[in-house]
Amino acid sequence: MDMKKNGTRDFLQIYYLRAFNNWVKAVIIAQALAQVDKGMNKQKQSERKITVLDIGCGKGGDLRKYRLHGVANLVCVDIANESLNQCQES
Repeated sequence: MDMKKNGTRDFLQIYYLRAFNNWVKAVIIAQALAQVDKGMNKQKQSERKITVLDIGCGKGGDLRKYRLHGVANLVCVDIANESLNQCQES
């Protein structure tokens, strides 16, 4: 019984830590791309073609964040081939 309680608590701690981590990454991506847009004031946003290099992309958990902000090209790099395979399927 105690193991279940500890397991649940550990799961919840990891869950909230991951949620916070994903939020931080989303904010950083949004701020970085806003700075790019600021520097490209002569071009329309629809004409911009931003390429991002994601080193340590894992399974592609951030793909949606990049799509949301209109990244045209994304290069994903990871040491784990299985993670890259899952990223390609995303």
